Amino acid sequence: MNQSIISGLGNIYSNECLFHAGILPTRISNTLSFYEVKKLVFIIKLVLKSSIKLGGTTIKNFICTNRIFGLFHRNLYVYNRKNKKCYLCNNLIISIIQNKRKSFFCDFCQY
Repeated sequence: MNQSIISGLGNIYSNECLFHAGILPTRISNTLSFYEVKKLVFIIKLVLKSSIKLGGTTIKNFICTNRIFGLFHRNLYVYNRKNKKCYLCNNLIISIIQNKRKSFFCDFCQY
């Protein structure tokens, strides 16, 4: 989530990438193993390619000039799902504030 470590990922994609990589957003980056970093890089590329293919993420009041709305919001596993069941384990999604940004995660699927 720290933009000084990996920049360019928005809050939505940061939350989703960390979920799919199984990494808690509260983890300090230097505690990640080489395998976890490699997996995270792979997941980031996968999530961003998928989002681009689906036209991005349109949430709430975003207005497109060409009237084409992004469909990636249909693929969100954790973002903006506080107190809803995790699709993988049925535990509730948790939300916390980190650096003035909301982080959403499943404390069972992510560690």
